[in-house]
Amino acid sequence: MAHVFSPNHIELMAFFGIREEPFNSIVIDSLATAFLRLRVGESNKGIVVIRAGEHGSLSMQMGRSLHWQRPYYASDSDNSSSKIVDTTGAGKAFLGGLAMGYLKSRDHVEASHYGAAVASFMLEQVGLPSLTYDEVTEKELWNNDNPYRRLESLED
Repeated sequence: MAHVFSPNHIELMAFFGIREEPFNSIVIDSLATAFLRLRVGESNKGIVVIRAGEHGSLSMQMGRSLHWQRPYYASDSDNSSSKIVDTTGAGKAFLGGLAMGYLKSRDHVEASHYGAAVASFMLEQVGLPSLTYDEVTEKELWNNDNPYRRLESLED
């Protein structure tokens, strides 16, 4: 049995026979809730995570409130358009970050912060982010930025 169910918002709508339409978070909330009620995970303790690209992501778990995670590069931020180069792989990177965040915290909200932080690095170039090491701060840098700084900025 799957512990995490994570289609993107278009795939989610297709499960219910809904054609792609303008993004509507209320529709996504209700469809994700319907899937959660179908018993995701062992003892219905799994999580539903809907990846919605530039709209962020929705995560929910039975008995917990739903959480909309804003993307690191929100469409209303000043620097988003100048930093985004290629969206290929961002959804899969999000899932990798989500998995690591969930293994660390066992919390769907915290896990979604990790997912958004990791995905943000995939948007900045074609291919994988560059990995360097800052000898002064003794920190690993991705694309010359500290991934934990991004993570902290998403934990609002």
